[in-house]
Amino acid sequence: MFKYRFKPDEKQQEQIAEFFKRETKYFPNQVLMKYLACLFVGISMLFHFVPVQTMEEDAAFAIGVGLYFYCMGVVCYATKYSSYAEASNKQAVRVSVLLQYLPVEKEQLSIFRIRKILKPCIIATLVSLFFRVAIALGYYHDLTITDALIRPLCMIVLPVLLEGSSPWGFVIMGNKRI
Repeated sequence: MFKYRFKPDEKQQEQIAEFFKRETKYFPNQVLMKYLACLFVGISMLFHFVPVQTMEEDAAFAIGVGLYFYCMGVVCYATKYSSYAEASNKQAVRVSVLLQYLPVEKEQLSIFRIRKILKPCIIATLVSLFFRVAIALGYYHDLTITDALIRPLCMIVLPVLLEGSSPWGFVIMGNKRI
């Protein structure tokens, strides 16, 4: 009845990677999104470096704002894997429209995008976790579960759920092509 497929097909993943290697063209919106991604992630790191103990009653608000900026930065970073413009035409086209001529399934494109954003997310999470734990233990001599577990988990799970389509949104789609 339903096929649960959240397994990458390496052949299709290689075809998508080859497409992005061969067809890498930068256009103004893509460069702008790259700078916005750096700006949003930088702002979010200011919120993420601060331990919960310093925020007291404003902790939930600061965590929410930090995660919002972080997710916006990741979405801006991931636009280079979702839009494309040719050198002669500056109008951006969705990558899924271009890949419909390749034997690539839609969920494989989503898995490719998730793989591409996962490494920067893990690095940002580890840097944030290191500074947050160092400040919490060094200055406050206390570590809360929010500092050590909840925020890092959200920094990895939320961008993966937001990217492309959520991984659970295409699990039931079956064998449809893009």
